[in-house]
Amino acid sequence: MRQAGPTIPQGWPILFSGGGDLMSQSRICLDAGHGMSNVVAGRFDPGAVAGGVREADVSLDWA
Repeated sequence: MRQAGPTIPQGWPILFSGGGDLMSQSRICLDAGHGMSNVVAGRFDPGAVAGGVREADVSLDWA
């Protein structure tokens, strides 16, 4: 499994910190649900956008 790549922007909450056993047993599943639309050709849906970070880009990076 690929290790976390994207960094957390300053000021965003950190849900887990430190090693702990919880992280070794946890899995995070992303449902991208964004990107190129199959309803309207050529339309791009970036999903949520905050601090210059687009949900579609984060999902693609983790996919």
